[in-house]
Amino acid sequence: MNRAFDVVVVGAGLFGSSAARHITALTTKLSVALVGPSEPSNFSTHKGVFASHYDENRIYTAVDHSPAWTSALKLSLDNLLALQQESGMQVHFPVGVLQLVNNWGSPPLTRAEHQQRFPYFAAPQGKVSAYLPPPSGSINPRAIVAAQLKVLSNRENFTRYDDTVTRIEKDSSGLFIVHMRGQNTPLKTKKVIVAAGAFTDFLLQDTQKIGLRIKTEATILGRISPKTAEQLKNMPAWGADFVNQRTSAPYGGPPCKYPDGNWYIKMGCDTMDDKWVDS
Repeated sequence: MNRAFDVVVVGAGLFGSSAARHITALTTKLSVALVGPSEPSNFSTHKGVFASHYDENRIYTAVDHSPAWTSALKLSLDNLLALQQESGMQVHFPVGVLQLVNNWGSPPLTRAEHQQRFPYFAAPQGKVSAYLPPPSGSINPRAIVAAQLKVLSNRENFTRYDDTVTRIEKDSSGLFIVHMRGQNTPLKTKKVIVAAGAFTDFLLQDTQKIGLRIKTEATILGRISPKTAEQLKNMPAWGADFVNQRTSAPYGGPPCKYPDGNWYIKMGCDTMDDKWVDS
């Protein structure tokens, strides 16, 4: 097997799989390898690298207070919809997003409107309800990666290595040498894209490190019955700017079916116990 490529992408998660898909779509003249391990089958016994996309539910808002962010969000959605079309897999769920905040730029929902449209959400005193309609809603990060890999599997200039990169170095000719845990022969390439998430700095030389900081995040999966999931099928994703002594910025997603076959509602927040770790 050829071990020399024009581009090697390290990290087969959201950013790495996306980078490989876009490069191979731009031209067939570049050979592209994507290196990264698959999701572990057992989280409790897994000892290797771990990714944040091992999840089914993330909030997507189509607008932001910042025009630059709004533009970026639109471009992101355009690409997600194109991915859905090409892969035949649904990754975007336009259920809307409900914001419970102190103030909002546009006219908020009245308390009566809130109770009528979202009876399962209490409207706390002192907060206003702002509803962001579709295409705001939720996205499925696990499905996004699976869809990227499905599209890539049909491209002749693409090779996938289900493995973990242990180090990257340069040889005397200027080529990058990419070493993998499960392969005796490394890959050689002219260009390397390191998209290893929280593990990125571990693969960079000291002069290249970007100083990533890793933050823990508390999340809860509340299991619900299929009947309840059907009753809440139009429930939007939501976020709030609540702050108390121990938690802040809670959020949640709509009912979602997870790989174990059960339905869950995911909730999360920042907590006083969150940790910051320098990579």
